[in-house]
Amino acid sequence: MAIMGFLVHTLPEESRTVEATLGRMKEITTYGIHQEVYVVAVAEAPHEEMEKLLEQVKTLQGVLTTYVTSLSIEDELFADTDACSGENSSDAVRREDSA
Repeated sequence: MAIMGFLVHTLPEESRTVEATLGRMKEITTYGIHQEVYVVAVAEAPHEEMEKLLEQVKTLQGVLTTYVTSLSIEDELFADTDACSGENSSDAVRREDSA
């Protein structure tokens, strides 16, 4: 699962409505409004879906644009590595603990 922090730049009169709409999206958690026009948000979704999710946010009424502030796909990278090695993360942890 990728995690992305982002700001949603809105029209001042639409910021509360945009925040409420984002709050109803299962992949997004909001953390308030900054300077009356920026909705602070975090999304959790597979990295392949992040661009589509941002495009969906940009189409909401009152949204001017979005700014990605951070993006982490570390968990997905480790999951891919574990899949390639034929072991799951819990097996690797158990092996390290017993060493």
